[in-house]
Amino acid sequence: MGPVKPIIDKWIKEDLKKKKKYHRTAKKMFQQLKKFHSFKGAYRTVRDYVSKRKKELREDY
Repeated sequence: MGPVKPIIDKWIKEDLKKKKKYHRTAKKMFQQLKKFHSFKGAYRTVRDYVSKRKKELREDY
């Protein structure tokens, strides 16, 4: 999970600048990680991390 954390954080920050309708879901992020970044982890891991980081980053904005 370590190498893809900065990628997910970048996506979440980009999404916070867009309307909610256009935000990526955790599932979409997981699919993109598998397809473009050769991610081998589980969806559940990505989902939990995305949920935690969205809450943390939302406080910053």
